[in-house]
Amino acid sequence: MKPKLCFTLVLLSFIVSYRLVAEETQDDVRDRFVVDLNLDPVFGFYPEIYVYHLLSKNIDLNFYATFWVSGIRDDSSALATEFGVGMDFKFFEGDLVLTPSIGIGSGNFQSGGGRPVVGDNIVPSLTADIELFNKIHIEGMGIYWKSLRHESKNTNYLDQVEWLANGEYQISNLIDIGLYMDQYLIYEFNDWWSDFYSVYLWLGPSIKIKVNNNYLWFSAGVDLIDYLDKTLPSNKKSFKDYYKLTANFEL
Repeated sequence: MKPKLCFTLVLLSFIVSYRLVAEETQDDVRDRFVVDLNLDPVFGFYPEIYVYHLLSKNIDLNFYATFWVSGIRDDSSALATEFGVGMDFKFFEGDLVLTPSIGIGSGNFQSGGGRPVVGDNIVPSLTADIELFNKIHIEGMGIYWKSLRHESKNTNYLDQVEWLANGEYQISNLIDIGLYMDQYLIYEFNDWWSDFYSVYLWLGPSIKIKVNNNYLWFSAGVDLIDYLDKTLPSNKKSFKDYYKLTANFEL
């Protein structure tokens, strides 16, 4: 199925679902506006904004926007935006939440390095949040940035995949501690050549400091690719360790 057709069908399904359950929405329920400020050594500084709207007791409609303000992989020409829509489906009284979403990226990072374009990529993703025994929180996410337009041949075309998992244990109302794992892969190609490789595979502890609905989250550790891939030249071992910081607050 072509990416544009796939995006159209998914968007229509969100609209239909919204109309089916909108009548169940309570007027006195407050919508949420959430901001994430993120920084790591690969994606740079990238704020994210989420808007949540209750459709029914077990379904939320959400919109998100990502501002890639530092450029991906330290390339300042790769400034990009991403805008998308998703739905939160809550099971077992909210202890399991599945969130499929679809987004459109605009820029010139994946479409050949020419002029910035609308539809540089299409971004399907799936997130799972699990709560256990009111003490353990597990989050897993998979994201696929699929190149949508081949506008130029200044650089190779790119498809990107990222998956991550974070398990946390609540030791107090203030602090959670956990373990974080994150892998980022790239499929790079042109008309006569292609390559698929892992940019990093991070593993390390995490800590979350919580106040009301806001928190600071930090993780640091090692890049397993640099330590386990014996075929990787020393000059290609660019990370060895990593750090990632997130400030999350609700307006």
